Amino acid sequence: MTFSNDEFNFFEYDFLNPEDYNSLQLVRQKKYKIAPEDITTSEIEGILNKVEIAQEPVVPFPQADKFSRVIDLLGLLMGKSILTKQEITSNYDFDIRQTDYYANA
Repeated sequence: MTFSNDEFNFFEYDFLNPEDYNSLQLVRQKKYKIAPEDITTSEIEGILNKVEIAQEPVVPFPQADKFSRVIDLLGLLMGKSILTKQEITSNYDFDIRQTDYYANA
């Protein structure tokens, strides 16, 4: 989800292969602009009752705090079949915990 210029953008993605990060595919995207008007509790409850709740996938939640490093990490992966945690740790002068954050992202 992104929020910019009073618009909410929601993106739904699917992995064609759950084991391959590069198999990410956009399923659908919706854009909403909420008008500055009062919303009642009954309206919220009505929406809540219509929503189908899905189980969260069992994958680590990315905690990388600098997206530019995530992109740079992808650049390091180009031309390599594998990049070890030790190589990532050394390249960015991370501790191993931070390496996990970026590898998971």
